[in-house]
Amino acid sequence: MTRNPADTVEHHCPGQDRDGPLTDVRMDSQALHDPRDALGKEASHADWVDTPQNLRTRPQRIRVLHSVGHLLRGGIETWLYQTIRHLDPEVYEHHVLVWTEDEQAFTEEFRAAGATVLACPGHSNPVRFAYNLRRLIRAHGPYDLLHTHGTHFHGFVMLLARALGVKKVLAHSHTDIQPVLASAGIAYRAYAAVGNWAIRSCADAGFAVSDRAAVSMFGPTWAGEGRWRMLYCGIDFSAFDRTADPALRQRLGIPGCRRVVGHIGRFHAQKNQHFLLEVAERVIAMRPDVHFLLIGDGPDLASVTQRAERLGLASHITIVRDCRTVPLHLLSAMDSFILPSLYEGLALAAVEAQAAGLSCLISDSVTAEVIVKRDAVRRLPLSLGAEAWASALLDLPPRSKNQFENLRHWFLGGPFDIVESARLLDAAYRELRMGVLPSARWNVQLEKLTS
Repeated sequence: MTRNPADTVEHHCPGQDRDGPLTDVRMDSQALHDPRDALGKEASHADWVDTPQNLRTRPQRIRVLHSVGHLLRGGIETWLYQTIRHLDPEVYEHHVLVWTEDEQAFTEEFRAAGATVLACPGHSNPVRFAYNLRRLIRAHGPYDLLHTHGTHFHGFVMLLARALGVKKVLAHSHTDIQPVLASAGIAYRAYAAVGNWAIRSCADAGFAVSDRAAVSMFGPTWAGEGRWRMLYCGIDFSAFDRTADPALRQRLGIPGCRRVVGHIGRFHAQKNQHFLLEVAERVIAMRPDVHFLLIGDGPDLASVTQRAERLGLASHITIVRDCRTVPLHLLSAMDSFILPSLYEGLALAAVEAQAAGLSCLISDSVTAEVIVKRDAVRRLPLSLGAEAWASALLDLPPRSKNQFENLRHWFLGGPFDIVESARLLDAAYRELRMGVLPSARWNVQLEKLTS
């Protein structure tokens, strides 16, 4: 495989021979644009971090504790990272609570963005977790807000935070877990019910990334209650306003004549990569010139890799585990996009694919709210099977030739723009700190963006 040593480091799956055909690449490249430009600031990096001089001279900031669980490169973590970069560091101080002591893919970048990362291990042991959280809040608090980004266990986190003196608690539903509960056992359903009860009981207010995510956490009548609001996660679309890199496919080891189908998602049952392999097997049988580029990492990576080998697909699949330049890969290395998820909250990857000019095939488990450009997205039931998905994938129209320039009006200033998303969140934080719910004015702002 040909690659640029400055850009890529090659990784191989456990048990795979180094010369094996299935490519697994970790890409490191340039970072996102500096959000200080969007904020109109001309400051050095030192102005963004908590140096002793800055702490002495800056006014008291709003202190937000985010609970996310981990800092792998998932959709929630990417949105939170970009949001922190777009919220004024003179106004906010962000601490990020994770449930592991491991240094993960996003940890250092969160620190570089000015956030303090706090390890609180023991979430599988409530007594140990409570002890660790108490210790951390005493050492690093007090906090004006707790903003949770997750499901049931965060009900326990909220109960503890309330007892430890956190002033305001904000729930954020990023996922629709109703399909999981439908097939879960009674023990897990009871755990989920108690967790959601705790969340609804403790939260001063809550956000959801889609209607399905809102129903999942806040109940079917969420829209009629004053505490819950919709807040679509935003994306830094400036990263798509660039020229494609014609050499990227070569660095990834993808033959230049291949038609490339892309997929972005954590390797987890939710993202349904094993079904994706069934689709790939049928696609390649019909069109041997098709190649699949999968971006992500997670607990199912090894099993997906091994199954691809067994199915004889290894020479048609490339995996990029830790990608810091997703927009560049979408723009430069993909011709279409597939997302066969079993359930989702919003699926920002589908929005990013549209921003890159790609036609998308997504499951009907993905909310239609992600469709920005209707002629670019097709939703298909998973129940139709891999054969129907393969045919639909091959029937997708080619990517938009003019890409972002012609798509600019669909994205900039809209509900998926990170600048607008951060602006709405800023307004909500300020109002909650003053002891009021996010106002009707805030809700009207979002309605205006989505109209």
